[in-house]
Amino acid sequence: GSITNDEYINKYLPKFENLNKITELYLKKLNSCDTLFGKLKSNCELETNIEKEKIRSERDLILLQYSQNNQNSNLIPWQLYISIRKYGFKSIYENINSIIADTSFSNRLTEYLNAQKLKLTGSKFPYLKKITDMYPNIFKEKKFVLIEFWFSNCKPCISNFFNLQPIYNKYNKNGFEVVTISIDNANYKKQGDIIVKKNKFKWKQFWDEGGILAKKLNIEKYPSSFLLNQYGEILLIDPTINKIESLIINSD
Repeated sequence: GSITNDEYINKYLPKFENLNKITELYLKKLNSCDTLFGKLKSNCELETNIEKEKIRSERDLILLQYSQNNQNSNLIPWQLYISIRKYGFKSIYENINSIIADTSFSNRLTEYLNAQKLKLTGSKFPYLKKITDMYPNIFKEKKFVLIEFWFSNCKPCISNFFNLQPIYNKYNKNGFEVVTISIDNANYKKQGDIIVKKNKFKWKQFWDEGGILAKKLNIEKYPSSFLLNQYGEILLIDPTINKIESLIINSD
């Protein structure tokens, strides 16, 4: 409503003025990484990633402080939902949610947060056993495994596969594996198989019929991906191709 909108513009957004200046400097540095090559580029991207996480943490802290000072604001639940959806689970989001008045919306936020815990960075990837049952030695043979959810009518998914193919071909023998998880139902599975075969996507395939596992993981966008280490722990969520390559290069 107009009251909440006015609050957002006049009270909440001004809290970010200093941080927005820092963000502008970060973006300039990030763009400068594109002018570099090899390890220099990888190191630059790793440094900017650290800066990005600091900016995100500062944004979360601003939301927490705003929540503490405006406990009955209708703005807080929506800002919290946006943050959870964008960044996943963080303990600070639980703290913010505990401040919100006990409503049906706060209860839904609690359920949403709990679902995000299944995808927490540093934790074991959920349903790991289902993948290792099909590919028993995958984590013994590879340093990094990218899990990517997709479906056959998802154009961004197919586009990302083409972006992923060169890095897979380059590093597969050096410790990098890909497992793409199709959520197609039985009617579309053949279509997905044709796409894989026609474009010679040679990585490992897994069929999550109808997206049962994806729904339990609360996957909301496609493609969605998780980069795992050799122990099956989540290192990165939705990493870019450059981030994956930087991690591989710096692990040697």
